[in-house]
Amino acid sequence: MIVVMINLAILAISQNPSTSPVSPVDAYFSNMINIKAKITYTVSSGTITSGAIGLLKSWPKDELVFVERPSSRRRCTWSSDGKTQSLFSFHEHKSNHIVDTNNNHISPLHESNAIEVLWGGGIQAEHKVGSPDLNVFYHGNAGLALRGRAPNCWWGTFRFPDSMLEEFGRKPNSVHETEVYSIPTVVEVYQRDLPDNCWYRIQIYYDPSIMFLPRYVRSVATLPSKQCIVKEMCRVEE
Repeated sequence: MIVVMINLAILAISQNPSTSPVSPVDAYFSNMINIKAKITYTVSSGTITSGAIGLLKSWPKDELVFVERPSSRRRCTWSSDGKTQSLFSFHEHKSNHIVDTNNNHISPLHESNAIEVLWGGGIQAEHKVGSPDLNVFYHGNAGLALRGRAPNCWWGTFRFPDSMLEEFGRKPNSVHETEVYSIPTVVEVYQRDLPDNCWYRIQIYYDPSIMFLPRYVRSVATLPSKQCIVKEMCRVEE
């Protein structure tokens, strides 16, 4: 699935990443608490041209062909008050509508696919619109309702930075500066050991020019079979 991240208008912190006592993830947190925003967008998945993985970071439109799966399109409304985030999401259909408690319009035919999620402080609550059941997850555990549908919720149950801090703690193994396709970034590397001589590592490439939002993320987990599971997220501009 291709995840096109959303740049948010947030407050900048003036600092030199190599000398400041404030870590990149702390700088990110300091900016996040100043976000008071509500945005509506569409999320979809599909396929890209063969051999295009190496082009994702630069997103060259004349070389990269994205074929959307129409059935994957979801209309999303995300908001944040600086401490708590919320998401309302449903499949796009033009039909007679019903309205939820926040005046979001959804198709009654696909009411079961509409979800509402609220998260912050290590707690996530989610439910399907029209269902009396409410699922609540604590401390790193999360349902799949957010998968790729909200800013910084890149894959599966991963929510940045909550999931990362739950997995690794607040102190990275290393911090250094490098470039991603000629863009200066500050990289935090987190790693922990797994059973059977395996390990799990995540690298977060923060971009100071966009208020320390992650520009590129790479996750690697080794398996007892000597294989690896690798996941990547690239921030792209249209």
